[in-house]
Amino acid sequence: MRKLFRCDFHSCRIGNIAADCLLVLTRPSLTDTACSAAKGGVHAATVSMAMELGETGVRVNCVSPGAIDNGQRAIPRNANPLSAQEQEWMKGIYTQSLRDTPMNRLGQMEEIAAAICFFAAPEASYVTGQVLYVAGGGIG
Repeated sequence: MRKLFRCDFHSCRIGNIAADCLLVLTRPSLTDTACSAAKGGVHAATVSMAMELGETGVRVNCVSPGAIDNGQRAIPRNANPLSAQEQEWMKGIYTQSLRDTPMNRLGQMEEIAAAICFFAAPEASYVTGQVLYVAGGGIG
């Protein structure tokens, strides 16, 4: 992490460090081992860095979004149309996302942005080392 920011945290005056961590951590599966481990690392690093940097005034927090309605990609991952099997797979993911979300809807990008803005706001000046799930009640 220190190399990522290219400075010594103790001499660099960053007001707030925010991380973004998907819910894969709380819903691991056999095919998501590496991703789940990485996301768990983000959560652990959030808490550890908050403890390490607290006395310097640097706050470290994490926003963990659930399923988000982000519309169509400007640059699609695949320029070819989805096959029938892929369309069925996507429908299954959407159905599972709604089933696993108590609010029974996808989140909006603005809701994630609002959580990040909260962490950056003066009202959160005493908040550090926290993971905020913005997931409609779904955390696993």
